[in-house]
Amino acid sequence: MKGSHYLALFVRLFAIAMALFFLDRVVVLAYSLGEPSQHFSIHDVFSLVSAIFPLFVALILWQFPLLVSRTILKSEMDGDVDGSKPTPADMLAVIVAGIGLYTLYYAVVDAVYWGALWAYTEEQKHVGQLFDINADRKANMLATGVELVAALVLLVKARVVASWIMGVPEGRRSNG
Repeated sequence: MKGSHYLALFVRLFAIAMALFFLDRVVVLAYSLGEPSQHFSIHDVFSLVSAIFPLFVALILWQFPLLVSRTILKSEMDGDVDGSKPTPADMLAVIVAGIGLYTLYYAVVDAVYWGALWAYTEEQKHVGQLFDINADRKANMLATGVELVAALVLLVKARVVASWIMGVPEGRRSNG
């Protein structure tokens, strides 16, 4: 098996996590749409989008795990790993990518939460109720953005980060 095949397994696991997150969002959507209301508000639209988006991502990742993993791995890194012992740098790169997937999952969950809160706040302004996003919430929104960027860096540059952790420049690593 190639490295992209192993990474495709992680992609499928991430798709399962996104599908589980979809189930959580469906509960929120059902509650939101179940409330008596005379109009379809921005909060309802955001609840609908936040429920459908994880399902859409999960379906794409489940159907095309190799395409996603080959996009993450460069072709020169996607060698055959059968019969060869992985180097510590390779194992560390897999761990870094796993941490990236874990971080990405929770960053997406947080982003959906903060997006829903933001939409709810905007809706309340139109109704005339005062619901303020204070400095603490704004800081948490910013932290979620940083978390998303960090997760993407860990995923896309897993080998570079692993080499940096080991203190070995990327071009000077030995494969045996």
